[in-house]
Amino acid sequence: MIRLLTLLLISSVAFPLLSVGQCTLDTTFSGLYYSEFGDELPPARINAEYEAVIHIQVPADTGVLGLPPISIDSGVITDVSGLPTGLEYECDQPRCAYPGGTYGCVRVFGTPTDTTEIGKNDLILSIQVYTSLLSGPRDVEEFSIELEADFPAAIEDVAESTLSIATDQNPISSDGYLILQSSRVGKYRLVIYSLLGAKEALLVAETTGNEQRIGINQFDLSAGVYFATVEMEGQMQSVRFIVR
Repeated sequence: MIRLLTLLLISSVAFPLLSVGQCTLDTTFSGLYYSEFGDELPPARINAEYEAVIHIQVPADTGVLGLPPISIDSGVITDVSGLPTGLEYECDQPRCAYPGGTYGCVRVFGTPTDTTEIGKNDLILSIQVYTSLLSGPRDVEEFSIELEADFPAAIEDVAESTLSIATDQNPISSDGYLILQSSRVGKYRLVIYSLLGAKEALLVAETTGNEQRIGINQFDLSAGVYFATVEMEGQMQSVRFIVR
């Protein structure tokens, strides 16, 4: 929906947190705003590292909104409010200031910690817009972050636990294995999550009562950080691993 108050063109793209650093400009997007996730940034998870990037374009004038063209001198991002506790933001330019007709990006990053904020967190991107005729604050309220619960902890302290999941190497290559061990025979459910909490793969199969090797290549995972969680008869175990 095109709104008069929205003077920035915005898109959002998420990246696995493989390296830490300033966001990289994207000057190819078009439209008022765009996100491959709709209006929602990628979901965040309690106690898991998170990173998402909001790409911005400050138009040279208001004609792009279907209005009489008024020159835009600059747009200054003054705040991104509504972020879950533990997340913060930074811009690729000092003071988050962008001249009219230029591109920029805002990196949202950190580790969420507050379980009371689980659920949808609406964001407000506050912008001070300076034009040739008038200036003033504008808010963009299109984006949100869904905060999810932590991954289940491994049940290592339960003596009667007979279920375990590990890797044969870490980092793991395409010819590596997840190693599943259970002393009982029964159906198990294996789910692989990305660092950002997206479900990447699901496997439902039967244990043999002995060690089983599950080839990582069947899941077609790209390089990155993942969690594998296995569930069986009320027991649950997880392992964190890196695919190189």
